[in-house]
Amino acid sequence: MSDIDASGQQHPAEDPHKQWNRNYSELLQELRVAQTGVQILFAFLLTLPFSVGFEKITGSERVLYVVTFICSAIAAALLIAPVSYHRLAFREGRKPQIVRTAHRLAQCGLFFEMAAIVLAIYLVVEVVAGVRWAALLGAGMALFYILMWYVLPWSPAPTATDPARPPPAAHTAAHAQPRPHPVDHELRCVFGGVSRPNFMIDEGRRARSVVRVGKCAQTAGCDTKRRS
Repeated sequence: MSDIDASGQQHPAEDPHKQWNRNYSELLQELRVAQTGVQILFAFLLTLPFSVGFEKITGSERVLYVVTFICSAIAAALLIAPVSYHRLAFREGRKPQIVRTAHRLAQCGLFFEMAAIVLAIYLVVEVVAGVRWAALLGAGMALFYILMWYVLPWSPAPTATDPARPPPAAHTAAHAQPRPHPVDHELRCVFGGVSRPNFMIDEGRRARSVVRVGKCAQTAGCDTKRRS
């Protein structure tokens, strides 16, 4: 079994137990985001009947409010269910089953959360601007949520020529080569650009090489003065 990260690179197989734990941790991070939205909507709908102007809405609007409230309650229950399921079954060694069930519960919870949000938008716009605008904006928001939540994840993966895709590992490694040491550059300049292998071994040999080069330069200067 192999694992593929976000960059599309395939890595060696990891331990199945660690992989299931990682999948569940990632799922919990996603559920925290979804739970925040549905909890805010549920709290808003919970306090709405106790507001001053709630008595002014018609019978159909009350039915729509009840449906919206029930959808948000179902979404909250489905998104919180994986936590309770894990607490009761994690000691039995059923982590793969827990992850698969939590995935299905999260998908159902997101659907009911989307329905609650769209119905809430319809209800608010109907009270403010009328049924016609509520139908138009409600249908538009429903289409937008479907595109963002269900169509976008199925978009094609980036190809090898896609500029958004990171460069291959070999290309990255070639550009990540370390720059030559300043001492090596100076030694190449002294010897006319010829690279001496013994100068590239370690820092100690580099330092000794610099001393030898300095002595050779002094000796060459003395010989030149004597000849002149």
